[in-house]
This record gives sequence, C-alpha cells and structure tokens, in this order.
Amino acid sequence: MNRRSKSFALVAALVLAFPGFAAAQTAGSVIDHVILISVDGLRPDAVINLGASALPNFFRFRQEGAGTDNARADADQTITMPNHISMVTGHPVQGSLGHNWLVNSDPLPGDSIHLNAGAYVASAFDVAHDHGLSTALYASKSKFVLFDQSYDALNGASDSVGVDNGNDKIDLFVFNADIQGLVSQYTADLSAFAFGLSMLHIADTDLYGHGFFFDATPGSLYSNQLQVIDLLLGQVFAVVENDPNLMGSTAIVLTSDHGGVGNNHVTSYLRENYTVPFHVWGPGVAANTDPYFTNSAVRAEPGGTRPDYTGPQPIRSGDAANLLLDLLGLPSIPGSSINGSAVALDVMGPPNISPVANAMVTPGATGNPMEVELEGGGSTDADGTVGDWIWWISDGTLLFGPSHTHVFAGPGSFTATLWIRDDRGGSAFDVASIQIAPPANMPPTVMVQPASGPIDAAQSLVVILDEPDGLGDLTGLQINVQPHGVGPWYQMFIPSLLSNFTAYIDAQGRGVISWADLGFWTNLGVVNTWNFQVNVSDSAGHMVTVTRTYTPMP
Repeated sequence: MNRRSKSFALVAALVLAFPGFAAAQTAGSVIDHVILISVDGLRPDAVINLGASALPNFFRFRQEGAGTDNARADADQTITMPNHISMVTGHPVQGSLGHNWLVNSDPLPGDSIHLNAGAYVASAFDVAHDHGLSTALYASKSKFVLFDQSYDALNGASDSVGVDNGNDKIDLFVFNADIQGLVSQYTADLSAFAFGLSMLHIADTDLYGHGFFFDATPGSLYSNQLQVIDLLLGQVFAVVENDPNLMGSTAIVLTSDHGGVGNNHVTSYLRENYTVPFHVWGPGVAANTDPYFTNSAVRAEPGGTRPDYTGPQPIRSGDAANLLLDLLGLPSIPGSSINGSAVALDVMGPPNISPVANAMVTPGATGNPMEVELEGGGSTDADGTVGDWIWWISDGTLLFGPSHTHVFAGPGSFTATLWIRDDRGGSAFDVASIQIAPPANMPPTVMVQPASGPIDAAQSLVVILDEPDGLGDLTGLQINVQPHGVGPWYQMFIPSLLSNFTAYIDAQGRGVISWADLGFWTNLGVVNTWNFQVNVSDSAGHMVTVTRTYTPMP
C-alpha cells in the first residue's frame, strides 16, 4: 500500500517552479535540511554487538557524529505511536504537559492527536512549514496516517508566521510496508524535492523483534535484519553526500521509539525496553562526542535508571523534535516541554579527536606466575583528558580504573581489553594478550618413618608422600619389600591382602600410607633384616626412590 497526501502535486509544482521552496534558508543557518530517522524497536546493544564491520553506516553516526546509546524513551510508555508523537511534538506522553495519545493501532477516520490532548498539539512539522520549509513523512506502518490526519488542511493550525503556507503541515505523506521500496522512494524524492524537514520511519526491527524476539546476539534474525537496514541507511547517506542541493547542508538525527526484550516491549520499567540510541550527524556537528559530556549542565547520564520528568533529564528520543528545529535555526515548538530553548541540547562544535588506549600487562610483583599487573595510565587524549578506564578480562572479571593487580585462577590464554573515554565522550579500546603458563613441574617427595634401624613389631611404618603438582600428576607408586635384605623384592602395595594397611592420598597429592602393626614382617622367624622401598614417578619423568633397612628388635 502506498499513500500520498493530497498536497504532493502542489509540492512538486512549487519545487519545480521555485527551487528555493524546498528549504527556505534561515539567516545564519549552516544546515538547511534535516532528516529524522526512526528505526522502530532498535536495541542499541544489538548495533554494538555486531560492530562497525557489519554495520558501517550505523557506525558512521557514532564515529562522525554526536550521540549516545543510553538515551531514553518516554518515562511512562515504551510503545510505538505514543513515543513517535513525542518525537515530533516535544511533549511527554502523559500528564498535564503530555499529548496523551495512548492508542497504538490504526486511527479511525477523522481521529487526530489534538482530540486526546483537548487542545492543538503543535509539531516540528508546524514550525518548519510555517517558516516556508517543505516537509515530508515516509512511514512503514499504516497507523502513521495519524500524523497526516492530525496535520492536514482540516486539522492543521493556521500559519501565523510571515507568508501563509497553509494549514497542511506535512506536504508529503507516504506509507509503504516494504522498507526497501519505501527508502528507495524516499531517497528519490529527497533528491528531487530537497525537503527542509523530513522523517523516515523503518519498522522492520520492531516486526522482527515481535516475530523472532528482540535478540541482540549476532546471528539472530533480529540482528541479521539490522544489516539490511544498514544498507538502507547507506542509501540515505549517498543522496545526502552527493546531491548538490543536499551535500554539506543536511543533518540527520537517528533514534528509536523503544527497544525490546523477549518478543515485546510494553513493560516500561525494563531497561531493554526504555533504552534507545540517539545520534546526530551533519555539518558542524561535534564528531565523536557524547552529548551527555558536552551538555552536562542540562542533561544527566541516567546509568541504568528510568528517570521521570521531574528531576535532571536524560537525553530522550523526544528531544528530536526541537533539536531538528534548532539545527535549522528555527524556534522551539510552541507549548513543548522536552528540549525547549532553556535546556536545549547542543550537538555542535569542533570534532573530538579520539583518545588512544594503551593496555600494558606485565608479570606480577610477587613472583606468583598467576599474577599480572594491568596498567592503562599510558592512555592519552590529544585534545583533552582521559576520564574513564574499564578493564574487561576474558576470565569474566570487570575492573574500573587505570591500574590493577589481577590473579588468574589457573593457566591458560586470556585477553585484557581496556576501554577508555575522554572528557567529551570519545572512546577507544586496546586489547592485550596474556599467556599464563602452568607452574614448573615439581618432583614428588617421599619420607619413610621411622628411619632405618631396629624396629618394634608394635610400631607403625609410615610413608609420607607429597606431590606438589597434585594427585593427577602421579604416574606410579610402588612399595616393595626384600626379606633377609638380599634376593628378590616383593611388591606389597596390595591393600586387600593387608588388613592392617591404611592409605590416604588427597587430590593435592599429599598423603600417608601406614601399617599399624609390623608383626606380619617381624615375626617371620627366619627374617633378621629386611629392606623397605618406595618408588614414585610423575608425568614429568621424575623418579624418586627411598629405601630403608629394618632389623626386628629382640
């Protein structure tokens, strides 16, 4: 299905006859065109997990623009239509300042956002259109017709700014559920008409999340679809960077209405649902910066929390509406409360040079072969300072700060990843490989008590064994007796034949073998001297032999 507003023919005629209508220039404004891209149901961690090689265009926003992957949806709702209305109106969903649209299905004919609010709810489309800019909305869900109905010639407000540009605030509305067809049409029309303010809605991440789970793991159907969307973002970049009417004068804001977990996103208090990306790309935008760092006076990094609207505010997807206008040099939306002029989000400025992470790993100071020293203090930042260090060790350890001593549980191959962030939010990482070798194999030790000499029949004969490398390293243990002190040796380590024999060797290779009563040997009559021998071997080839000579006491 493809739906266009009645004003399309008028827009086309105006653009062809008066090219300046496409984006009426504002005095002092470098940016003449703004694009809002909403990737519906986008989990930012899914983008991070796939990485720049799989998603080069998503990462262009991160590397060439200003943004965060810890923005917030509305404080109370994590569903599609309420959050998209906040995106274009600058109002929260509920409350006295809210637009109060809670329906998430196709509207009835004649429905408008203003009916639920009880008053007209102005939008970014209003301000841009009233200042002479062309506007457009391309959506991949049919329920977005609500915007066309709310801001058409019947329900839109009159234009009180300069020349009357009419009540219909969205010049061109297009619906197409096929996102590839939608983006192809959008980029063609963007090149033809150079919209001043346009919005592109991409639904597939949400559809795949509901159908196959919002699984941020690389290789999931949800994550695989992100690679398709990345190609579509590349089409938008190609037009913006190569069309002479757009290049060097177009900014893009990319965000989302909600995330998702399992196969849904309606539970507003779940972090996976309320965490969304917010990125800005364009001329003059402070590249490689985190707006939380550059806007600390008006925004507060929320960590993992879900702030309401009463305290310090996080960056929200609802910041988009007034940010688009600010980039164009236009005033804020009348009546809006998110990202108004008093607390405006600023994303402009010089590019931030990325810091350079330096992960150094050296042997521990104590000589313990399992111990290493981690040092990230050599990391640098050419145009600022490094403020955050996080170490992630592949044995599952997470450490905060530049320097640490870490002791591994055992030998193996490991990595230590150092992530750093500078004072403008730029980040970098470095990975060090660590090889923990097993300790040198130590030979076993054997003691036999008592020492050679006269022995009473009532005495106990004790063998004390110590295998430093553990019981598993033993490859042989043999105990022999030579009656008369000459002739053949007899193996006697047969516990089932000796009722007075006891043995205990623990997993660490330490143990005792003893005979509580030596009368079995001392009362043989013909025996006046006998030799006792213990042979022990280990996996490294160590052989230890201890021999004792005993004479029965009279």
